Amino acid sequence: MVTEILPKDLKEFAYIEGVWVTKPATALGLGAALRIQLEKVAELRRAEIGRTEKKEMLYEYLTGTQFRHHVEALVEAFVTLQDELQKEKRAIQKLWASRDKQHEKVLRHIAGMYGDIHGVVGSSLPEIKGLGFDVTPQLESKAEAVDVLTAEMAALDEFNHESPNNSGSTNSTP
Repeated sequence: MVTEILPKDLKEFAYIEGVWVTKPATALGLGAALRIQLEKVAELRRAEIGRTEKKEMLYEYLTGTQFRHHVEALVEAFVTLQDELQKEKRAIQKLWASRDKQHEKVLRHIAGMYGDIHGVVGSSLPEIKGLGFDVTPQLESKAEAVDVLTAEMAALDEFNHESPNNSGSTNSTP
């Protein structure tokens, strides 16, 4: 309400019993301020309506079949990736084991060949690092050294029996 005569205790404007009361000089400013506030209230109400609708839509999506299908597809893809990784891991481990056996076989053959040559040439054959039998410094006890030497002799004996060029004769080892 815009009036020239305001109540005694009012100077510019006031909200009295549910009505805004102002004088003409402040009416435009008060009207603009009230309009801005009404627009903000309306915007908040629209947002609240939208929020409620969005909550309902989100709930429907999360409890619906489309979301379940997405999650199931993700789980299926993850399980497939995990299975493929495990298969690759097993294949690589098998390949590594095969290569390890090949390396051991090559070293056995090199040691056997060195032993054959040493048997012919004798001590004039220079020692090849890595083929010698000086294992004692690495071992903690004499018993362990005996075990290692026994295993080495058994491996050489096995090599001599595997060798296709060997006609059953025994070779001397270093």
